[in-house]
Amino acid sequence: MRKSTLFISAILTTFILAVLFSVVNAANNNETSAQTDASTQVAEVLPTDTALSDPTATAVFLTPEQAAALAAQVLGRTDLLSVETSLFNNESVYLVKFMNGDQVFVSSAGSVLSVVLAPPPVVVISGGGSSNKGNNDRPRFTGGGGGGGDDGGGGGDDD
Repeated sequence: MRKSTLFISAILTTFILAVLFSVVNAANNNETSAQTDASTQVAEVLPTDTALSDPTATAVFLTPEQAAALAAQVLGRTDLLSVETSLFNNESVYLVKFMNGDQVFVSSAGSVLSVVLAPPPVVVISGGGSSNKGNNDRPRFTGGGGGGGDDGGGGGDDD
C-alpha cells in the first residue's frame, strides 16, 4: 500500500474512534444524570411522613405517581405494574399493582387503605402411583413386535 492510503486510513480510524468515545461518554453522563434526577424526584414526591399520615384541614390530593411511590415505600418493592383509579368502600382511590400480584389501595388524601398480598405460587409435584412400577423414565415401545404386523417384519421373504 502507498503511504498516502495508510495516512488517510489512520486519520479516518482516529476520527471514528473519537466520535465513538464521545457518544459513549455522553450516554454515560445522561445515565448518571437520570439516576440523580430519579432520586431527587422520589425525595420530592415524599418530602416528609407527616404530610401523608396526618391530613390537616387543607386537603392534600395525591397524584398517581405519588400514590405509586407511597405504595412502593409501604411494601418495599420497586417492580410497579400499574396505577389505576378504583372504588374502595364507595370512595375513589388509587389501586397500585405490582408485578408479583400485590395490590395497594391508596386514598387521594395519602393514606394506605388496604394491602392485598398475592397468594404464594402453588407448586404441584406429581409422583408415584403409576402402573409402570417406576419405569417412567424409559420410553414405551408400542410398535410391531415379533411378526405379523403392518411393518412387514413377520414374513420371511423380504428381499
